[in-house]
Amino acid sequence: MKMLSFNARGVGERAKRRVIRELVTQNQVEVLCIQETKIQRVDRRICSQLWGDSNFEWKAVQAINRGGGLVTVWNSSSFTIEECVEGRGFLGLIGTWKKSQQKCVLVNVYSPCDMAGKRALWSDLRAWRGTCQELAWCVAGDFNAVRDEEERRGVVGVSTSQRIEMQEFNAFIADMDLVDLPLAGRKFTWRRPNNQASSRIDRFLVSEEWCVRWPNCSQLALHRDVSDHCPLLLR
Repeated sequence: MKMLSFNARGVGERAKRRVIRELVTQNQVEVLCIQETKIQRVDRRICSQLWGDSNFEWKAVQAINRGGGLVTVWNSSSFTIEECVEGRGFLGLIGTWKKSQQKCVLVNVYSPCDMAGKRALWSDLRAWRGTCQELAWCVAGDFNAVRDEEERRGVVGVSTSQRIEMQEFNAFIADMDLVDLPLAGRKFTWRRPNNQASSRIDRFLVSEEWCVRWPNCSQLALHRDVSDHCPLLLR
């Protein structure tokens, strides 16, 4: 089981799609979660250029006015889906890993930046989680939030609103019964272009059921190249 999550900041450029395809191929990725596609029509041709061969299926939430957008692509020999759920800032799949016959929920997240949008996203995912408690869950993507002050660099002090956001994000993770796996490779996943600020806003969150099935799973931050975010590999 290998998954790649990446806020690519747009997949309209052929050169960027080539870099993502190389990541998929080199790391033998079985599920690819892209945030911020920034294109209004993701189609099979684009997904093929992201994936590298024809053995895949895909689902997408199209960008609005070149803003946002999510796409999940998966190896159709490894994973099969039964249901797709779209919500405010997320694209979810209920399916089965064929090799282990493990049924699970995979969620690709691109959280809004504003607090009201984050609360709406967290509320929607909490409600859905309540209907699928028995399944293994993996929630991946750009959460646009940090868990504590140590996950930010280049920021002086923490405002009241930032502290509330951290508290509510941690409460969301606890309510979802998710585990925040240690991050290897580097400490931060996003960097401002001038390198004066960094944060860990991208991550994989998995349920206890997921950890039981894959007890040695870990997440690795890969080299930052075509985006201000690092690609993350769950393996």
